[in-house]
Amino acid sequence: MSEIETRGTAFTSIPVIDIAPLFSDDEAAKRKVAAEMADAAGNVGFLYVSGHNIPREA
Repeated sequence: MSEIETRGTAFTSIPVIDIAPLFSDDEAAKRKVAAEMADAAGNVGFLYVSGHNIPREA
């Protein structure tokens, strides 16, 4: 895989963010997920999500 640069940050893989905490009552965990998503979107430009509860068949 070639190295890609965005906003001065080099990366060699796409960030994977587990969003399962967004379905919980844990506000601190929700803020952590939001911060991870903002970082990935702002520095990389895209991300994969896991823990979304959408079946593969959908």
